[in-house]
Amino acid sequence: MADVYWGVQASYAAIMMAELTSLCLSTTLLIAIYQENCSLMVPWVLGFIGSISLEALAIVYSNVLRDHINQGFDQLCHFEIGVFLSKTFINILVIGAVVRLYRQLKDGATWRVSDIYEL
Repeated sequence: MADVYWGVQASYAAIMMAELTSLCLSTTLLIAIYQENCSLMVPWVLGFIGSISLEALAIVYSNVLRDHINQGFDQLCHFEIGVFLSKTFINILVIGAVVRLYRQLKDGATWRVSDIYEL
């Protein structure tokens, strides 16, 4: 029983690590958008996909261990899966938006005001 407890705790630690990684990556993305720097967006996309994958693995692992102990999925399992699926759907939309912004910046789009005015 103690092994299962530590397994669940390890999966929760992995979930927290994935969330902290997502926070650091999002800060990097904000800097990349502000500076219009495409080279910082590629690591964000790759790291964010990895973070989502790690979180999915940890949630499944913790729910399987708790299912083994409780002999069935409890309300917390259903809630965790619901929140994760909702968050994953939103994250996929965000990744699509960042890729679209990346392509626009690569094509030369900018929102900065130029100092050159033509008369």
